[in-house]
Amino acid sequence: MSSFSTKEAAAISRVSRLWEQRLCRVFPILNLTDSTVMKTLTHHHHLLHNETSKFVARVNKVVQLHNGPHLHDFILTFELDNTSRSDITKWLLFALQKGVRRLELDFSRATPLFVGDADDNRYTLSLDSNCMPPNLVHTITFLRLCRINIGSQDVECLMRSCMLLEALSIDDSKVLTTIKLVGFPLSLKQLEISNCWKLKEIDISAPKLLSFIYRGDHIRLRVGNAFALAHVSVSVVGNEDETLRGWFRLIEASPVLQILTLNVYPLFYCSCYEPIEEIIVERVKQPFTCLKTLKIVGFEGNYVDTVLAKYVIVNAMALDEVIVYVGTCVKTEKKGNLYARVKELVKFSPSLAKFTFEEPMKTSMF
Repeated sequence: MSSFSTKEAAAISRVSRLWEQRLCRVFPILNLTDSTVMKTLTHHHHLLHNETSKFVARVNKVVQLHNGPHLHDFILTFELDNTSRSDITKWLLFALQKGVRRLELDFSRATPLFVGDADDNRYTLSLDSNCMPPNLVHTITFLRLCRINIGSQDVECLMRSCMLLEALSIDDSKVLTTIKLVGFPLSLKQLEISNCWKLKEIDISAPKLLSFIYRGDHIRLRVGNAFALAHVSVSVVGNEDETLRGWFRLIEASPVLQILTLNVYPLFYCSCYEPIEEIIVERVKQPFTCLKTLKIVGFEGNYVDTVLAKYVIVNAMALDEVIVYVGTCVKTEKKGNLYARVKELVKFSPSLAKFTFEEPMKTSMF
């Protein structure tokens, strides 16, 4: 508004506020995010209490003013915790009562977590009459939860109650131990589970699943009826003794899989390479006839990532390309050895896939 006079700027500002108030009353998409404040809190964490109070007051005002009959998207992004529990619960009920379809709650930390901090005062999401009544969640088609504690029973109840749920993303829940729903076919098309370090098992049936992304520790895995699965991305903390058989079974159970991204984080760095020709991998009865692209992120040439890569390459009949991103721990003078090792791997490709050797990809488990 720098090109207007003070009087003109004031008039425009009043009109703008009127439009904002009227729009927020009926607009079906509410994206309540304050990225500027979040960036400020990164360096000025002492302001958190004051800024949280301001943010909560603004959201309460929007919720109070909104009188539209329906709500399509409700997106909430701010560093919140159990201190704001009553307000968060009120906002959730507001969104659910208006038939929200896309629900995103991202309470990621903006302020640093110092050594010794437990980060235990997280908001806990539960499916009950006070927080998320199961009879009101049936309209949700997209659900994303970040730095929110949600337990195994609540996740399973949620998936049973949300018959229209097509996309589910859970990041950084400290209490999630299993996701198990056997004999109940889901409508899920996208599933993403990240940084849930107490998770031990995923056992579901998902005939419509198109994309599955997992980042975390080694788990027991079974995704039944994955007939439509076209994209799998796996980031796993492993060690030299794990062959990650669960991921092999998922790949084998995905007949139309087209893109596979593998990212294994060893618990310790290993510079001893077993000759590739001596690494024996199983040839499956039903080869991967649709897999076109294999991406290996953080390749260091150790036993785990070599077994995974060779297993996929040997069994992919139509593989077009192998893209290898070298591990960040690999020293420059060792990259030549890795390049040669990848070339040896690709020789086992039935389709003579071409390969590309790239610099480390900027990715992290944390």
